[in-house]
Amino acid sequence: MKHLANRREVQWNLPALISGAVLVVLVVVNASVQPGYFSSFNLTSVLTGALPLILIAAGQFFVILTGGIDLSVGAVATVANVVAAVMMKSGVASTVSITVLVVAIGLACGLLNGLGVVLGRIQPLLVTLATMSIFEGVALLVLPTPGGVVPTGFSTVLTGTTAAVVILIGLVAGWVWFQRTPLALQLMAVGSDEAAAQMNGMNVPFVKVAAYVLSGGFASLCGLYLAAQISSGDPTIGLPYTLLSIAAVVIGGARLAGGKGTLWGVVAGGFILSMLNSLIFFLGVSSYYKDLVQGLILLVAVAITTYRGVRLKYFTL
Repeated sequence: MKHLANRREVQWNLPALISGAVLVVLVVVNASVQPGYFSSFNLTSVLTGALPLILIAAGQFFVILTGGIDLSVGAVATVANVVAAVMMKSGVASTVSITVLVVAIGLACGLLNGLGVVLGRIQPLLVTLATMSIFEGVALLVLPTPGGVVPTGFSTVLTGTTAAVVILIGLVAGWVWFQRTPLALQLMAVGSDEAAAQMNGMNVPFVKVAAYVLSGGFASLCGLYLAAQISSGDPTIGLPYTLLSIAAVVIGGARLAGGKGTLWGVVAGGFILSMLNSLIFFLGVSSYYKDLVQGLILLVAVAITTYRGVRLKYFTL
């Protein structure tokens, strides 16, 4: 039995180990082809470049833990982006108030998704596909074309090295704390076996709604960060992040079927995709190849998590 437990532990950690190895390889390769890669300026660029994806993937991670999926995260980030840019330009409220409002909008979008899944008893894929279209329409109504203005101070503070490090440390510290809460266990339990979680007295509907609310909140933070990066709003800026968020979660070792995963892996997955894009851009490779490589990496990550799930099932017989 001890032998099988050790085998299970190896299987659980295999995707995370592979993600770490891939990240190390990418760092070495990037450093070999880009002069001054480890300069403070470049390291800041690497960190701030990866943060939007890490933020939105963190929210997607909570939904995937429950066995669901959120296709609306990119659209929620877009809504947050354009609302922030338009309101900050108009000066109708302080930057802090607008930030709070935008995050609240993201949480509300997540709540809508969660209620659609729980009350409507509709597959998450269909619910979030529908709300994705709705949120994209709202973003276009708010800002039909790129525009708006984000205050220089807001952009400077958020995109600086200190803020980026603080955000990353906050994510890590938040995950350490969150793992000790009942909700963390409930999210994984629902993703592992929803019926068993229900029979053990867990409030499954609440857990699912909470996961989508968290997803919407993190997506809005991503939109805010993107607004700070480009100092304006863009009604299409968040769309590429939907599939990238799923890819980052899976590459980080989470199981698409739910129940397994860590935020450490999500952070690694976000850095992997961001650094891969940077490497491809620096080498002057066509964006078509970038999509091809990302797709292949995602396919391998899904294959590994699927293999892990099969092996775990075998070992628990």
